Amino acid sequence: GSNITIDSVVLEEVANAAFTRLLQHVVYAKHSPKVLLLHEAMQEKEVQEEEWMYQLEEGNKQDKNAPYNTSFRLFMKEDVEEAIKALEGYEDTGSEVVKLYKEKLNAALNSKALCKPYGELERVVG
Repeated sequence: GSNITIDSVVLEEVANAAFTRLLQHVVYAKHSPKVLLLHEAMQEKEVQEEEWMYQLEEGNKQDKNAPYNTSFRLFMKEDVEEAIKALEGYEDTGSEVVKLYKEKLNAALNSKALCKPYGELERVVG
């Protein structure tokens, strides 16, 4: 499971300090139809005092979860084929979330009917 789950608001604060991976999205139906993205805080970014801005930029380039996050965003837009391409080369950490996501991608690709991309990755809280 996740050690730390954060929403998009907290992500803005954490983005420079830790690598994150999209986890799922939640819709609080009674309050707003807006989609709230949840992320996992993964590994802390190593940044020293000197040249910290350069190190942040380099750290972002080394984000191992970038292909997964890109793929997840494409999948939310129902662009399944591009989502699969974006996931190529992603090193799976054995996470149940990643396993479930890949199963959902394959099901959507193999389905003749329009497959809602979220499925188990979505929670509607009413």
